[in-house]
Amino acid sequence: MGAPELAGLDGTVLPGQNVEISIEMVAPRSSGTYQGNWMLSNPAGALFGIGPKGDSPFWVRIKVVGERTSTPTATEGPSATFAPTEVITATSTPLGELKGTLSPAPGDSIDLDTIRLNTDGEDLTYQLEENNYHWLIPHDEAIIGVYGSEEPAQAGCQGASMSSAPIAVESLAVGTYLCYTTGEGRLGRMLLEAVNQDNFTLTLDLLTWLERP
Repeated sequence: MGAPELAGLDGTVLPGQNVEISIEMVAPRSSGTYQGNWMLSNPAGALFGIGPKGDSPFWVRIKVVGERTSTPTATEGPSATFAPTEVITATSTPLGELKGTLSPAPGDSIDLDTIRLNTDGEDLTYQLEENNYHWLIPHDEAIIGVYGSEEPAQAGCQGASMSSAPIAVESLAVGTYLCYTTGEGRLGRMLLEAVNQDNFTLTLDLLTWLERP
């Protein structure tokens, strides 16, 4: 949203004190929900935030409806929930495919039909459970399954074993492909490119075939 990467404090802020920081952001022109994530930094550059371990970002979220106006409205403020760290808009190709890369953090939802985070059409949620495992959980009619280390074609995913059972990220090696069927019946494949071991943000390369099988 065009915010600066860093914003300094006016002076020393001791534990228990309050400080106000003003950061200018610009709402995107495209409709959707957008979120900026922030953490604090000590003089040595070490980041910290909120949550039980102090390692989760706080955030600001806005919702853009229709054409952008000159006065975007922030609809939510800081919260102790996990928040998304990145949204990369997917683009359609002439071959009837939708491709995109997402970086969900625990607490985010994924719309596999549009390859976007935290929309109304969620197919998967990425959740940290009480047992400290991180799960990809299908919703509604969406199903998912592990495919392997080789990239599947559409026919491969059509014949793959998929179900509504959650999959633990800890059970997946980086470089693993998964197949999925979206809630709207489209096939797709997902590559686990990376797992940030500090905050368990994922890097997912996704491809959804727009024509239903």
